[in-house]
Amino acid sequence: MNSSWSGSLRISSSEISKEDDQPHDDGTDSDLDDLPKLLEPFSKTQLIELICTTALEDVNLEAQIRAAADRDVTHRKIFVHGLCWDTTKETLTSGFESFGETEDCNVVLDKNTGKAKGYGFILFKSRQGAIKALKEPRKKMNNRMASCQLASVGSVPPP
Repeated sequence: MNSSWSGSLRISSSEISKEDDQPHDDGTDSDLDDLPKLLEPFSKTQLIELICTTALEDVNLEAQIRAAADRDVTHRKIFVHGLCWDTTKETLTSGFESFGETEDCNVVLDKNTGKAKGYGFILFKSRQGAIKALKEPRKKMNNRMASCQLASVGSVPPP
């Protein structure tokens, strides 16, 4: 991230600790309550750079970030489209089980016919399973090419 301000945000976790150890003007020991107000003006890009820089220096923070990402469904849920009309939960799950353990699978069905509408969702138990599955976003399932993407990305026009 190349920004003109980036140098001013590069602070180490030890610098943060030193500042927190000192009393503040209002007599409190820490201004953690003011931290959201302090961060509010920063752009998303600035916040990402600040967090990345700090996480590189603090392995505990990096581990916390990775653990939060593994718990977050948006990093693990995949939208699959281009499925056959006879696709079932079992066939969809079997098409993705080689990438990692799945937590849930949902094939969207037409209410009137009971047949698949041609799309569904796979939720992996870990982020790594989703990452592996997305390395090849096009997969042959039931003699048909299906495509997948992170569900959180939303609708993406076909290439």
